[in-house]
Amino acid sequence: GLVQLSRVLKRNPRIRTFNLGGNYIESRGATSYAEGLKFCTNLVEVDLAYNAIGPHGATAIADALKDNHTVKELNFAGDEVGDPGAIAIAELLKVNNTIERVSLSRNQIDYKGALALAEMLKINSSLVNIELHHNRLGALGTLLIAYAARVHTSLAELWVSNNHASKRFQKIVSALRTSRLGIF
Repeated sequence: GLVQLSRVLKRNPRIRTFNLGGNYIESRGATSYAEGLKFCTNLVEVDLAYNAIGPHGATAIADALKDNHTVKELNFAGDEVGDPGAIAIAELLKVNNTIERVSLSRNQIDYKGALALAEMLKINSSLVNIELHHNRLGALGTLLIAYAARVHTSLAELWVSNNHASKRFQKIVSALRTSRLGIF
């Protein structure tokens, strides 16, 4: 199955949506599909949510999409990417300015991943929505991202709830909201 689907992707560059959400493809599957995704020049959406692709799978997908200028939406929710995967995706978002929506919720992202994502927000100009809820960003990681989001020109929604930060701290993050940016 893995090799055949990768071949199908290579032979069909007109594919616009790649949705394998909830199929538990793991790292091996993501790495295999990454090779095929390099050929999909019309790809708009990649949904790999809840596949346990881990950091290696996330890195392979991120590397495959660095030169893609059609993808607008990425969903890595519940993929166990951790800090290494978040760092790879942040690097992708530094160089790819067509991606508008990214979901990294429920990925065990900690401070190092939060720092990389905050740095990316200072550079990226295309993101409109980023979902980071239900991770392990903690108070400092959440604050870094919320502060970086304030200077991001196109970001309209930032989802950072349930990140191991106290209720009092959540109020501080909410205070960073602007009329342009919704922080949830």
